[in-house]
Amino acid sequence: MVILWILLAIFLFLILVLVGYYIYLATSYYRIEDDLKIKIEENAMQCINLGEKYSILTTNIGFGAYSDSYTFFMDRGVMENGKINHGRYSKARSKLECLENVNGSIALVKSYNPDFVFFQEVDTDSTRSYHINQAQMIKKEFRKYSASFGVNFHSAFLAYPLYSFHGKSNSGLLTLANKKIDEAIRKSLPIDEGMFSRFFDLDRAIVINYLPISNGKKLVLINCHLSAYDKGGKYRELQTKLLSSLLENLYKDGNYVIAGGDFNQDISDSIDYFPTKEKVPYWVKKFKKEYLSNNFYFADAKNNAPTCRGANIPYEKGISYLTVIDGFILSKNIEVIKVFNVENEFKYSDHNPVYLEFILK
Repeated sequence: MVILWILLAIFLFLILVLVGYYIYLATSYYRIEDDLKIKIEENAMQCINLGEKYSILTTNIGFGAYSDSYTFFMDRGVMENGKINHGRYSKARSKLECLENVNGSIALVKSYNPDFVFFQEVDTDSTRSYHINQAQMIKKEFRKYSASFGVNFHSAFLAYPLYSFHGKSNSGLLTLANKKIDEAIRKSLPIDEGMFSRFFDLDRAIVINYLPISNGKKLVLINCHLSAYDKGGKYRELQTKLLSSLLENLYKDGNYVIAGGDFNQDISDSIDYFPTKEKVPYWVKKFKKEYLSNNFYFADAKNNAPTCRGANIPYEKGISYLTVIDGFILSKNIEVIKVFNVENEFKYSDHNPVYLEFILK
């Protein structure tokens, strides 16, 4: 009888802990206001000119965790023989490795000397990256660039997985330009706001940067990172629809527009393109290009290299699942000069960068 009372007491204690934790999450939860004006760190004052060649690079640095041997606990994959593999880690394996990966990503970007850069998954104060301010690390190496930073992830302390808590997240989208940025706006995206799921889809957003052109018009650069693990891709589709509508409105207002980043959807018909021993993962969905009007198109890198790997197993060429989910959408008044996916063998991130040269017509 005593044992039963002890077991009951333990059960009630666990219930109280779970209820208390849910109350903590619920009271901590909030969405950042929509159409929020972002402070710009203005270090460059030059305007953009028509007919002049410019370059832009996008890269998801994976909060500094994803060296080529890193696996992430939310990633799940199935081998051709039916074996199921789950990723392991919920945060960077060490502070030193996190710093090495961020510095490696910075050096890789600098080697291309781009005029504009889109960074995604840049942590500023997160448990998963040992509270390293990665935004400051990057900006320090690009002192002559203007910068805008919009929060894309923020959460209370997430006590999962149980063997290694993911913790709190503060992360976002960093945009750099060696030209003047007039204004930057953080626009919220639709997310799953269910009773529990809202705590894990974080606070997806895009950052819209307005840069002046010498003829009085604007180049609008939109830094994107859409949802990754929403079941069936429902919210990614809603986000794509919102983005497509925004692009069209910006173009009709007379702007030149580039949206780029991590779309978390296959943008280059690469589902069966790269050799692999894995089946198509559950998180891979095709970008529905029919949502884009005839005024927009993807800069096609011809699948010269993948931009994302499955993080359920360490990277191994010919074995790991590979796809193209990072890139650029351009308005038709912008001409592509050169575009390619940077083959870096996923040394510092689970993403490879994408590089684009263009002119404004």
